[in-house]
Amino acid sequence: MNVPGIVGFGKAAEIAFFEMEGESARILKLRNKLESGLKNIEGATINSEGCDRLPNTTNISFKDIDGNLLLRKMNSLAISRGSACTSNTNQVSHVLKSMGLSNDLALSSFRISLESNTHIEGIEFAVKEIAKTVNQLKRAMV
Repeated sequence: MNVPGIVGFGKAAEIAFFEMEGESARILKLRNKLESGLKNIEGATINSEGCDRLPNTTNISFKDIDGNLLLRKMNSLAISRGSACTSNTNQVSHVLKSMGLSNDLALSSFRISLESNTHIEGIEFAVKEIAKTVNQLKRAMV
Protein backbone atom coordinates (compact mmCIF):
# COMPACT_ATOMS: atom_id res chain seq x y z
CA MET A 1 0.00 0.00 0.00
CA ASN A 2 1.14 3.52 -0.80
CA VAL A 3 0.62 4.86 2.74
CA PRO A 4 2.16 8.33 2.05
CA GLY A 5 -0.08 8.67 -1.03
CA ILE A 6 -3.16 7.64 0.95
CA VAL A 7 -2.37 10.07 3.77
CA GLY A 8 -1.62 12.85 1.26
CA PHE A 9 -4.88 12.24 -0.58
CA GLY A 10 -6.79 12.33 2.71
CA LYS A 11 -5.18 15.65 3.67
CA ALA A 12 -5.93 17.10 0.21
CA ALA A 13 -9.58 16.04 0.56
CA GLU A 14 -9.74 17.66 4.00
CA ILE A 15 -8.31 20.94 2.70
CA ALA A 16 -10.67 20.89 -0.30
CA PHE A 17 -13.65 20.29 2.00
CA PHE A 18 -12.88 23.32 4.14
CA GLU A 19 -12.05 25.61 1.19
CA MET A 20 -14.84 24.47 -1.15
CA GLU A 21 -17.56 26.89 -0.11
CA GLY A 22 -15.38 30.01 -0.27
CA GLU A 23 -13.72 28.94 -3.53
CA SER A 24 -17.10 28.18 -5.12
CA ALA A 25 -18.35 31.65 -4.19
CA ARG A 26 -15.20 33.27 -5.62
CA ILE A 27 -15.43 31.33 -8.87
CA LEU A 28 -19.17 32.07 -9.16
CA LYS A 29 -18.45 35.82 -9.00
CA LEU A 30 -15.87 35.43 -11.75
CA ARG A 31 -18.25 33.37 -13.91
CA ASN A 32 -20.94 36.02 -13.45
CA LYS A 33 -18.46 38.72 -14.48
CA LEU A 34 -17.50 36.68 -17.54
CA GLU A 35 -21.11 36.16 -18.55
CA SER A 36 -21.95 39.80 -17.98
CA GLY A 37 -19.18 40.84 -20.35
CA LEU A 38 -20.01 38.21 -22.97
CA LYS A 39 -23.71 39.16 -23.01
CA ASN A 40 -22.65 42.55 -24.40
CA ILE A 41 -21.57 40.86 -27.63
CA GLU A 42 -24.31 41.11 -30.25
CA GLY A 43 -25.97 37.72 -30.80
CA ALA A 44 -24.55 36.16 -27.62
CA THR A 45 -26.76 33.96 -25.45
CA ILE A 46 -25.76 32.34 -22.17
CA ASN A 47 -27.17 28.82 -22.30
CA SER A 48 -28.99 27.78 -19.11
CA GLU A 49 -28.75 31.26 -17.63
CA GLY A 50 -30.84 31.40 -14.48
CA CYS A 51 -30.72 27.62 -13.96
CA ASP A 52 -28.90 25.76 -11.22
CA ARG A 53 -25.48 24.86 -12.60
CA LEU A 54 -21.86 24.53 -11.60
CA PRO A 55 -20.24 27.82 -10.59
CA ASN A 56 -17.12 27.24 -12.69
CA THR A 57 -18.66 26.58 -16.10
CA THR A 58 -20.56 28.57 -18.68
CA ASN A 59 -21.85 27.69 -22.12
CA ILE A 60 -22.51 30.47 -24.61
CA SER A 61 -23.86 30.59 -28.16
CA PHE A 62 -23.11 33.20 -30.81
CA LYS A 63 -25.85 33.66 -33.42
CA ASP A 64 -24.68 33.56 -37.05
CA ILE A 65 -21.09 32.63 -36.17
CA ASP A 66 -19.24 29.64 -37.62
CA GLY A 67 -18.26 27.74 -34.47
CA ASN A 68 -15.33 25.94 -36.12
CA LEU A 69 -13.88 29.19 -37.41
CA LEU A 70 -14.29 30.96 -34.08
CA LEU A 71 -12.62 28.07 -32.26
CA ARG A 72 -9.66 28.11 -34.67
CA LYS A 73 -9.20 31.86 -34.17
CA MET A 74 -9.27 31.64 -30.35
CA ASN A 75 -5.58 30.72 -30.02
CA SER A 76 -5.09 32.75 -26.85
CA LEU A 77 -7.83 30.98 -24.86
CA ALA A 78 -8.62 27.40 -23.95
CA ILE A 79 -12.30 27.06 -24.84
CA SER A 80 -14.25 24.07 -26.11
CA ARG A 81 -17.11 23.75 -28.51
CA GLY A 82 -20.55 22.54 -27.49
CA SER A 83 -20.96 20.42 -24.41
CA ALA A 84 -18.36 18.21 -22.79
CA CYS A 85 -19.67 15.07 -24.46
CA THR A 86 -19.24 16.41 -28.03
CA SER A 87 -16.43 18.95 -27.69
CA ASN A 88 -14.08 16.99 -29.96
CA THR A 89 -16.59 16.35 -32.74
CA ASN A 90 -18.39 18.32 -35.42
CA GLN A 91 -21.71 16.79 -34.37
CA VAL A 92 -24.54 18.74 -32.83
CA SER A 93 -24.55 18.20 -29.07
CA HIS A 94 -27.55 16.16 -28.00
CA VAL A 95 -27.35 17.94 -24.63
CA LEU A 96 -27.65 21.39 -26.21
CA LYS A 97 -30.39 20.13 -28.54
CA SER A 98 -32.36 18.79 -25.56
CA MET A 99 -32.03 22.25 -23.99
CA GLY A 100 -33.90 23.64 -26.99
CA LEU A 101 -31.06 25.07 -29.08
CA SER A 102 -31.28 24.95 -32.86
CA ASN A 103 -28.62 23.05 -34.77
CA ASP A 104 -26.97 26.33 -35.80
CA LEU A 105 -26.83 27.67 -32.24
CA ALA A 106 -25.65 24.35 -30.85
CA LEU A 107 -22.82 24.34 -33.39
CA SER A 108 -21.84 27.89 -32.40
CA SER A 109 -21.80 27.14 -28.66
CA PHE A 110 -18.71 27.23 -26.50
CA ARG A 111 -17.97 25.92 -23.04
CA ILE A 112 -15.67 27.94 -20.82
CA SER A 113 -14.49 26.51 -17.52
CA LEU A 114 -12.89 28.49 -14.73
CA GLU A 115 -10.51 26.99 -12.18
CA SER A 116 -8.67 27.86 -9.00
CA ASN A 117 -6.01 29.86 -10.88
CA THR A 118 -8.62 32.03 -12.64
CA HIS A 119 -8.53 35.71 -11.64
CA ILE A 120 -10.32 38.89 -12.74
CA GLU A 121 -7.53 39.78 -15.18
CA GLY A 122 -8.07 36.51 -17.01
CA ILE A 123 -11.81 37.13 -17.18
CA GLU A 124 -11.29 40.62 -18.60
CA PHE A 125 -8.81 39.27 -21.15
CA ALA A 126 -11.20 36.48 -22.21
CA VAL A 127 -14.12 38.87 -22.70
CA LYS A 128 -11.96 41.23 -24.76
CA GLU A 129 -10.52 38.46 -26.95
CA ILE A 130 -13.85 36.73 -27.56
CA ALA A 131 -15.61 40.03 -28.38
CA LYS A 132 -12.79 41.05 -30.74
CA THR A 133 -12.85 37.71 -32.57
CA VAL A 134 -16.64 37.49 -32.84
CA ASN A 135 -16.80 41.05 -34.19
CA GLN A 136 -14.04 40.31 -36.73
CA LEU A 137 -15.96 37.27 -37.97
CA LYS A 138 -19.18 39.27 -38.26
CA ARG A 139 -17.44 42.02 -40.25
CA ALA A 140 -15.94 39.40 -42.57
CA MET A 141 -19.42 38.02 -43.28
CA VAL A 142 -20.76 41.37 -44.49
